[in-house]
Amino acid sequence: LNPDIRAKVGDDRNEQELLYSTDGGESWTYIRNKPNENIDLYSGYVALTADGSKLLWSPESLGNTYVTDDYGETWHRCKGVDYGLYVIADPVDPEVVYAFDNSGFYVSRDGGFTFNCTSELIKARTRICVLPGVAGTVYVPANGSGLFVSVDFGTTFEKLDVFKCDA
Repeated sequence: LNPDIRAKVGDDRNEQELLYSTDGGESWTYIRNKPNENIDLYSGYVALTADGSKLLWSPESLGNTYVTDDYGETWHRCKGVDYGLYVIADPVDPEVVYAFDNSGFYVSRDGGFTFNCTSELIKARTRICVLPGVAGTVYVPANGSGLFVSVDFGTTFEKLDVFKCDA
């Protein structure tokens, strides 16, 4: 795990604002190469794998979700998912990435290149959370339908007994 590698995405609809840092955020480098030259991509969600070797970007604009293993020199379309998904990497396993939107919960076991839907029961447009330092634990607040947890890398979910969860 390398805490010095970070990424962020801006919300300027006129310019791609995707940046990374390899020094803990002291300096930032713009990623200028577009995953798709034919579409203006902006905003959305970005995630780094646990070891920082892969960066995923799920733009808010049309397109797809993309992954790069060379800081944007080359991009690959993530298979099995669309665009605008909330993406987050497992905090321990560098090959596991989670994605979530109103169509379901998705898991990649190859660093973000391929995703499979593991649950269509939990549908919401919200952020998901991982448990720092623990592999495979994911929390999903389901917009008024409760809080769900998976302890097996998103394979199964259990609804937690909470009074209300609107996160």
